[in-house]
Amino acid sequence: MNVIMGVAAMVIGALGFWQRDRISQMNRDWNKRFGKPGELAAEVGTAKYFGIGAMFMVLAGAATVIYSLVTGQMGGSSDRSAALMTIIIAAVGFVVLGVVFAVMLFKRRSK
Repeated sequence: MNVIMGVAAMVIGALGFWQRDRISQMNRDWNKRFGKPGELAAEVGTAKYFGIGAMFMVLAGAATVIYSLVTGQMGGSSDRSAALMTIIIAAVGFVVLGVVFAVMLFKRRSK
């Protein structure tokens, strides 16, 4: 079951990343209805931040799938070593994603 949930999270995150411009436009249109607080919320909800959130969702789904396949456990566990392995896998993934994102920003700014 965890593999299916992880794959679903990866697919939804990938779709969210692909449609981040449309989502941010819908967010701006929706938040303009609420006056000044809505304008502040619309400034934060840019396509860049929706893309970052979508990539984290893909990473969380991938960590779930990898953990489930490596440990062979498809349900919850109270084992501390299994929890530590999950944290390590997620941390390595976050570092890799951060490096890729930093390189992309550096290349874009250096042009």
